[in-house]
Amino acid sequence: MQVDLTPHLEAAPTVGILFSKDELRGEALTKLARQLPYGMHLVGRHMSVVAGTDATGSLVQTNSVCPHSRGVANEVGLSLGRFPEANVKSFAVRGTSDAEWQAELRSQGALNPGWKVFLLVGRHRATHEIVEYVQAAHPAAAIIGGMATGDVLYRLRHGAASVVDSRAARPRALVLGAGPVSYTHLRAHETL
Repeated sequence: MQVDLTPHLEAAPTVGILFSKDELRGEALTKLARQLPYGMHLVGRHMSVVAGTDATGSLVQTNSVCPHSRGVANEVGLSLGRFPEANVKSFAVRGTSDAEWQAELRSQGALNPGWKVFLLVGRHRATHEIVEYVQAAHPAAAIIGGMATGDVLYRLRHGAASVVDSRAARPRALVLGAGPVSYTHLRAHETL
């Protein structure tokens, strides 16, 4: 995966989602993480089929070849967005017991007040328990996502990439949260 993203971005993204047909590891993920803005959070997953739109707006998927791609299969889906009025953060849920993953969400700040939207990329059949727990803490929040195929979860943030192989570490999910930017956060940017 060798793409220079800089010329194509009109503004620095703050959030991203990555899905890949083949497992991405090492240098490919590190290179991507270094091309993204430092404060951006991105989560994703290895999947058996990746669907998305190409440059023409046509729907394509990995088990087909786009007519505009010169015979190259589409194997990575990357969506980037910019939400300047939102605080965006990713949370890793690795615990295997309910008490463990609930404590992880609490300690990472996912249960703190103010979160409005969550994107959940799960890999465990009990993913619905995480959704219900987060929804109970944030009844007005929108929760998007669910189960995904594949064994590898991706988390890119602060210029670094981490891969969690569920065959070894058994993570339940990665969660991306967005909430309003606090007054303190805005004041910090004014002093830079």
